Amino acid sequence: MAVSFRSIAGWSAFAAVTLVSALAIGGSRTPEGLAPPDCGPGTGASAAAASWWESAAGFFTNDGAYRARTHCLVTEAGSPDWPWIIALIVVNLTVIVGYLRIFTFWKRCYREEQPEHRDGKLMDLAHIFLWCAVCGYVLAVMMFFWPAYRLAVACLAVLAFFAWKFIWSLDEFRVSLSARKFKSQLEASLLERTEMLERQVAERTAELERAKARADAANRAKTDFLANMSHEIRTPMTAILGYADLLADDATDASAVQNASQTIRRNANHLLGVINDILDLSKIEAGMMKPELEPASPAGVIAEAIALLGPVADERGLSLSGRMLTPIPASATTDPMRLRQILINLIGNGLKFTSEGGVRVEASHEGDRLRVVVRDTGIGMSPEQSDRLFEPFVQADGSMTRRFGGTGLGLAISRRYARMIGGDLTVESEPGVGSAFTCEIHAPREPGAGDVPPGAIDPDALLAHASSGRLEPVSGRVLLVEDGPDNQRLIRHVLRKAGAEVTVAEDGAEALEIVEREGGFDLILMDMQMPRMDGYEATRRLRASGYRGAIVALTAHAMPEQLRRCLDCGCDATGAKPIDREALIGLCRAWLGRPSEAPSRVA
Repeated sequence: MAVSFRSIAGWSAFAAVTLVSALAIGGSRTPEGLAPPDCGPGTGASAAAASWWESAAGFFTNDGAYRARTHCLVTEAGSPDWPWIIALIVVNLTVIVGYLRIFTFWKRCYREEQPEHRDGKLMDLAHIFLWCAVCGYVLAVMMFFWPAYRLAVACLAVLAFFAWKFIWSLDEFRVSLSARKFKSQLEASLLERTEMLERQVAERTAELERAKARADAANRAKTDFLANMSHEIRTPMTAILGYADLLADDATDASAVQNASQTIRRNANHLLGVINDILDLSKIEAGMMKPELEPASPAGVIAEAIALLGPVADERGLSLSGRMLTPIPASATTDPMRLRQILINLIGNGLKFTSEGGVRVEASHEGDRLRVVVRDTGIGMSPEQSDRLFEPFVQADGSMTRRFGGTGLGLAISRRYARMIGGDLTVESEPGVGSAFTCEIHAPREPGAGDVPPGAIDPDALLAHASSGRLEPVSGRVLLVEDGPDNQRLIRHVLRKAGAEVTVAEDGAEALEIVEREGGFDLILMDMQMPRMDGYEATRRLRASGYRGAIVALTAHAMPEQLRRCLDCGCDATGAKPIDREALIGLCRAWLGRPSEAPSRVA
């Protein structure tokens, strides 16, 4: 731009000198005309040049009739030379309009560009037309002072021609500029789009890698889980089968029989717990388990969990104690069964991972929240182990050389139970020091309920419904519909020992025949999955025929929809397999001789 300003200064100086010269020349001339230039001694060439100069000067100066300034454009007769005056005006206006259009176009195009993208040729183009304008109007001014105004008109006409020639090509030039601008925008857009696609591909690749890593980790966890599950199932099964053989070999030694039966029962209960954990987790993840809220004693539930695991603590030489830090409502609305399972899991884990010291249970109640903290002095956990402790199929120690057994599902199920009843389960742990599991649930006080005062928890004092260990006898006729010979013998033996009269049918079809032949029974225990005719169809036919006695389903199915199906087909209640002797006798006592409530529910 410095060069451009110097050029302007130079051209302005040139124009000023020219104008001063013209003024001087114009002022020294007379209307008679101009003298030809001095060409030296008279020669043919000089005479010809002089003749040409006189002829040209005469034409361009109107044969010396030029008048300076405002009276210059006149004819030989002294009147205004209107054709040339009009031509001069039109040409000047044409040039002015053309330059304005060119300059406006240049200014708009040049400033629309980013500074780094501006084309210097547009500036050069502006300089060209700027100097054309300067020269053109210098000529226009000179014609008022130098007797050659017709020559000025001719020069301006040529200048107007070239100016409008460029103006006519502006559309093509505009298209070229637009194409260049569009190309630049397209390149920028493509670059931006490419970068965006690269980012998306990178993010998607990273996401897929994370998903693959999660899937691989899940597969490894499930493989480890299945390996541990196989161990957890095969270990009690080994004890069950082995001690069953010992019973067969040495059935006369009373102490050996008692030891073998206790071992078989303990391992069978462990095996049943493993199966129940898997079923519970499946039901929770499928959204089929709902909380069963009812009035209950939180202190009683805590005391019951402590009482149940007290023998385990004594066997391991550990202490197990409980304390209420604040008053606890004597009755609160909660799910006592889930709370009991949570506490049994937490206390059982604490005892399992503790070799010295013991486990302490601390309970408090504030507002509508019950808070139970189970502290142990066990091996503790690292932060990494704590983070993944509540994930299903993942254990703090999943190796084949782990010191402690278990499926690793107990804590995952416990946290889901806690969240299901309006709370959560968290852990704080330090390796070598111990762990503290905190269960906080929603447990609002029942209206009018009193408080259990703070202090140590005495299970014997709080458990008013402790079992006496004696079974009350039952009486009545029972029809057992069961296809498994071993189950037939077991259930028949339990019921007959309790005092009931038992008849056995191997499937649903035989049960219909027996009912039709022998009349009604006080209770029918119906297996639901049997050959020929299953329990569902047999129950429906009994109800359709008008049978009004109680029917209780005995089934190994544990999913809610399967239990609901038993009730929908006409059963009054359900009992689970494998059977628990006390639970089975209690169920029979509840329904023996009781009229059915099912017909009203069966279409």
